[in-house]
Amino acid sequence: MKRLFIISRRFVLLIFISSFLVGSLLYGETRVGNPSAGRERIRYVVIPLANLTWGYDIYVREQIYIHQTTIPAIPGTYGFNSRKAASDIAKIVVRKIKRGEIPPSVTIDELKKLKVLKK
Repeated sequence: MKRLFIISRRFVLLIFISSFLVGSLLYGETRVGNPSAGRERIRYVVIPLANLTWGYDIYVREQIYIHQTTIPAIPGTYGFNSRKAASDIAKIVVRKIKRGEIPPSVTIDELKKLKVLKK
């Protein structure tokens, strides 16, 4: 009886570990945190918006991570005035994500430095 109990305990443990490993393989990582920890591909796409303004999308592992339709760090719902401005800020955000800065906040000083905002 005791031997049967030990065998059944090992069997349950084996099933648990197997299901965990199979689940990890089928559904990918489930941890939340630094998206660059596994050297995932991080990229951005500048997107046109209404009123002739621009925004950007940041993709991590080919899935949308940030959909930015407004200029960050300022109140309001204003998009970027130029494609270049949106691209410059998106590059900063990608760099911050790669360095592990989560959330990758953009400051008003960074916006002024890149001439997205007037001084």
